[in-house]
Amino acid sequence: MTLRARHVGPGARGVVALAVALLLAGCGLGAGETPRDVALRVTDDFGGGAISDSGHPRLEGEDTVMRLLRRNARVQTAYDGAFVTAIDGRDGGERTDGRRRDWLFFVDGVQAAKGATATRVRDGDRVWWDRQDTALAPVGAVVGSFPAPFHRVADGADVRCADPSGPACRTTIERLRAVGVSARARTLADRSPVVGVRVLVGPWRSLRAVEAAEPFARGPRVSGVLAVPVRGGVAVYDSSGRSGPLVRRWGLVAAMRRRGSGVTWLVTGSTEADAASAAAALRETTLRGRFAVLVRGAQVDPVPSGPRR
Repeated sequence: MTLRARHVGPGARGVVALAVALLLAGCGLGAGETPRDVALRVTDDFGGGAISDSGHPRLEGEDTVMRLLRRNARVQTAYDGAFVTAIDGRDGGERTDGRRRDWLFFVDGVQAAKGATATRVRDGDRVWWDRQDTALAPVGAVVGSFPAPFHRVADGADVRCADPSGPACRTTIERLRAVGVSARARTLADRSPVVGVRVLVGPWRSLRAVEAAEPFARGPRVSGVLAVPVRGGVAVYDSSGRSGPLVRRWGLVAAMRRRGSGVTWLVTGSTEADAASAAAALRETTLRGRFAVLVRGAQVDPVPSGPRR
């Protein structure tokens, strides 16, 4: 099974156009107080290749995301300096094989609503630039800046569990509270408004009927996650869009964000025990720099996987 990228077709042009539109704004640079505890990561291929990773990047005053990048890397741009075309010699744009890679950025694990020249860096921000094949999946959220997404909302995590007393739910709550995130368990059937970042926990057979989980079932071009549940297991794609062998016993930690809606995290698996293994992976050191993770017992692998030869 292959998830094919089209040759700068309407979808790819749409991604680029959106990115340019987001980036075309004022620089937002001022002489205010310099933000503290900021991190800057630059990677390739959905986090698969590390380029730079700094917990103490150079900052000055009210820097924007673009200014932050320029202070800490060699950057080439287009559209009057608003659209990043290369970082440290890694070019974006069309490749010789007809596919296209572009530079996108995330702040605290979420693709920013504004462009890099209009997004101001705040205390504690985790800024992440990645060069990726933009035709494969419209990635809206990632898990690799954990626990930053939960610290940005006053109400922490809104955890909805298939079994609030089960090991997957208990472990999820424990892991979140261990990093200072406010969290309490509700049932999947709870119809109260979501407060905080939504986290759905439990075996996939229980989550698949939940509307917020439905994008994952529809595949990467809807969910933005380069994995998809299929009959008997889960298929995981590599960064070129090809899927590997079916994984029958699996756990997964992934994040999704559809335009016009909030962020949803999935802590799921083929069974309750597999979902519990996924919950155990909710650690900063385990998730760091990964778009999503596949969990098989104690083994944790990145999603997407590395290129297959």
